[in-house]
This record gives sequence, C-alpha cells and structure tokens, in this order.
Amino acid sequence: MIKQTDTSRANLSSIADNGVPDKGPNLSPMQDGDTLLREFYEQLPLGVTVEDYSAVKSLVDDIFSQGIEDLEQHLIDNPDVLFKMVWEIQGTDANNSLLKLFKVNSLQEYLDLDDDHDHWKHTGWAEFYLHEIVSFSKGQTHFGDYLDSAADGTPIECRCVAWIPSGYENNWSHVITTHEDITKRKQAEMEILKQRDELKALNAQKDEFFAIIAHDLKSPFNALKGFSYLLSEQVEDMSTKEIKQYAALVNRSAEEAHQLVEDLLDWALVQFDRINFNPVKCDLNKIVDTNLTRYQPVADIKKIKIKIDTAKNLKVHGDANMIDTILRNFISNAIKFSDQSGTVTISTRKNDNMANIRIKDDGIGISSSNLARLFQLDKKVQMQGTEGETGTGFGLHLCKKMAELNGGEIFAESIIGEGSVFSFTLPLQGS
Repeated sequence: MIKQTDTSRANLSSIADNGVPDKGPNLSPMQDGDTLLREFYEQLPLGVTVEDYSAVKSLVDDIFSQGIEDLEQHLIDNPDVLFKMVWEIQGTDANNSLLKLFKVNSLQEYLDLDDDHDHWKHTGWAEFYLHEIVSFSKGQTHFGDYLDSAADGTPIECRCVAWIPSGYENNWSHVITTHEDITKRKQAEMEILKQRDELKALNAQKDEFFAIIAHDLKSPFNALKGFSYLLSEQVEDMSTKEIKQYAALVNRSAEEAHQLVEDLLDWALVQFDRINFNPVKCDLNKIVDTNLTRYQPVADIKKIKIKIDTAKNLKVHGDANMIDTILRNFISNAIKFSDQSGTVTISTRKNDNMANIRIKDDGIGISSSNLARLFQLDKKVQMQGTEGETGTGFGLHLCKKMAELNGGEIFAESIIGEGSVFSFTLPLQGS
C-alpha cells in the first residue's frame, strides 16, 4: 500500500512479461522515453506501481551509520521507526491494470484508499514492509503477499514482486512493484482445504462405521447365538425360571441387534442424502404412546416405571419416522442405564414456536467428559448398562443429525449417580 503521492512521473526500468525483473542486460532509466515505456507496462495484465523510497533509504543509512548491523531486529524493537519509514514512501505512478483491480479511476483515488495511517500497525502490513525494506537494504528483490480492499470494499489478495531498478540502488528513488491478483487462487486453495477436511471427517466416520459393523454388531449376535444354543441343547434340564431367564437374554440380544441395524441403515441414508425426508403434521403424543408400547416389556424386566407427562393436543411439523427414531434411542438408553425399580419420565411441552420432548431417568448418569463427546462419531463413548447392556453411542449421533434435519436441536445433561436428561426440540405445526 502506497502511503503518499508525488506529482512527478516515474520511469520504469525492465519488466519481463511475467512481471518479474528481467534477468537480461540492465537497461538504464529512460529520460526521454517515458511514453514508450509506459505504453509497455500498460499492456501488462499485472498491476504495476512506482514509488519513491529515497527518504526510506536516508533513514536506513542513518541507522547503519550508528553502527547498528541488524536492521530487521532494530525495526522490530522500534516499530515507530518502521512506521516513519513507511509514511515517507511516495507513490508516483500506477498502471491501468492496478487501477482496475482496486476499482478506482486515478492514482490519487488509489492513494486515498489508505486514509487510516495507523491501522496497518495492527495488521500484517507491518511485517510486510519490514521484510521489504530489509530486502532492499541487502540489494534483494522482495516477494510477498498482502490482503487489501478495493474501493467498494471487495477484499483483494495480491502477490507482489518489488525491486529497485538498475541505476537507483544508491537512492531508492524508484521502486517498481508488480501486483498479481491471487484472490480466486486463494479462494480455490481454501475450498480445497475445506474439502480435504470434509473428506478427512468422512473417512473417520467411514472407519467408525466399519468398526461398528465388524465389532459392535457382532456382539449381540454372538450373545443371541450362545443363549439360543443353550436353550436348544439343555432345555430339558432347565427349570421354568431358568428358561425364562435365558429367553429374556435372547430377547434383549435380539433387540440390541435390531436397534443397531436400524441405526446403521438410517445413518447410511442420512450421510448420503438418501433418506426419505417427509415432514408432515405429526401427533407427538401418538408417537410417544407407540414407543411406550414398544418399550414397556423391556422396562418390566428391570421393574422400571415409565411415567408419561405430555401436553395435550401437541402437533409438530416433522418426519414421523425420524421423530420415532429419536424417541426410540432416548427411551432405550434411559432404560438401559437405569437401575432395577428405577423411573423414566417422558414429558412434552410447548415453548414458543417449538415443542420440547424430554426423557429423564434416575440412573447411573454420565461423566462430564463423556457427555461432551456423546454426539461425536469420531470420539467414541462406550458404556455398559446397569445389567451389562452394550451400546455404541452411534444412535445418538444419528439422533442429532435427524433433529437438525427437522429444524430442531438436541440436548443432554447428566450428573453421575443421579441420572440423565435427554431432550430435543421440534417446530410446532403451523409455526
């Protein structure tokens, strides 16, 4: 960014077609060929500026005359000196490509864009100018990127090359800089990085998906196979009580396998946007009653009481199957992590334009560290129920996805030894 202007017209030395200093024979600055030279750099697709750094050169020489050898460290330690140098830079020319890039009509309009002379101290400009001035002091070309804004506020990212042409090494009165607009390139790079992170997350989910299939899905089927084998081989030697116990274990293993398979299939459909999403008017209490019928036998095995506290005539707008899946997971978990003779309470309430569905248990609770990871598939939380029931936490990740798809949110709170509360919201019908 140029800080000041000068009415004199600058002379360019040698610029190659790609905007980098020509490595061929040095050309002396033209005294009578300004028009021809300007026509040359006006044809360049890159923005070109010419600046007078002679006052900067005087300040740099003064620092070296004091016996200071490390210019870079000196300017870092004395930022006001660096600021003074930058403020002494005088802009003398800019080609039409640069004016077009910054959406201005004249050199003066370009210079006027930077009317806040202090803001650069708190941005990357200080480091930019530091490296540029140090490079010039070593007789080197400066390469750098900067972020700026056009006259209409549009952000611009540029890659620049700045050098002192032959014949001006002793006074720095002519500094030529090319400015290449790399905004689209940077945006493309950011998009690539974003896609990389998304692919990385998808790969992690894929690995977890196959791990569940390979291990977690196998567990309930192994139990199912083992208990059913014992029943088939030893039923004549078992009492009625023992038969009931094994039959209950077989039923529990079958329920666990069935629920996990349903969750896996639903998750796969959600991930690949193939799930049938059909939001309609739903009777929330009817869905609650359906799940009560489904899980009452499971609760009876542990002598758990299920209490219902629902608001009357509660209609929501959502996909009935997804709402059922969320309730199924929450109620199943509440029973799983409740002790014998515990209580599970299912309640529904209206809250502004949303319905709140809450499932509370007085079970073993969840630690704060596990609670923070419950809905993250790549941070697996494995807990056993109060009677050894297995679970992967996979269903909760699915529930979060489904709640968000239906325009709601999902919440969890818990205290070790006191129980947990899982809740989710859904938009009311007509809201």
